[in-house]
Amino acid sequence: MKQKLMLYGFGEHGRVIYHMIKNHYMVYFIDDDINKCNQEYDNRPIVHSSRINELHKIDEIDMFIVTIGNNHNRKNIYDKLIENGYSPVTAIHHSSIIFDLDDLKNGSIPRYVAIKNGSITIPRHVTIKNGSVIMPRSFINTGSVIGSNCIINTGAIIEHDNVIHDHVNINPGVVTGGGVEIGELSMIGMGAIILDHIEIGKECVVGAGSVVTRNVPDRCKVMGVPARIVD
Repeated sequence: MKQKLMLYGFGEHGRVIYHMIKNHYMVYFIDDDINKCNQEYDNRPIVHSSRINELHKIDEIDMFIVTIGNNHNRKNIYDKLIENGYSPVTAIHHSSIIFDLDDLKNGSIPRYVAIKNGSITIPRHVTIKNGSVIMPRSFINTGSVIGSNCIINTGAIIEHDNVIHDHVNINPGVVTGGGVEIGELSMIGMGAIILDHIEIGKECVVGAGSVVTRNVPDRCKVMGVPARIVD
């Protein structure tokens, strides 16, 4: 019997993650918007967030992934669920390439990896912490650390010895050089390039297609080639 899992957030990102894991979990969508609730998607229920405790008691659901792109909203929901005793699931799509991931299954890359309430530490020191999602065809190289509740989106390349702090959203096609550090709650736009050893502060936004050649202070927005502070 499949384990039961909440996906908190019925939007585009939530549906993508659903199709990534649906063969492995019995999924219940949770959303704050009453207009999205009391219906089904692919024969799975969409339940209003006010009924979470009911689901926990009746259906014994205690695992979750927050499937919301906005970093601050994702963090707030993640922290609230943790505080109330729910367990985050860390998920890796089978088509992503993580240095020495195949050692987890004695040389055979698993169809899907999910760890309840625990980080994944892969040989050669790649660590992916609680509640993060690694989307299809992304690449994470040796020595890198991915924080809790992060999104590493489709086709992103995280080079060696990166530190991605909690609640970060790495959009599709992003490339980071070696030794990059990205502060918590930052968002890196689609197709952006961050050169080696650059530090991105907390709560920063890097515009789509930008090339970051110098450090970015906390709470700044940068864009362009080369990227410059615009806000």
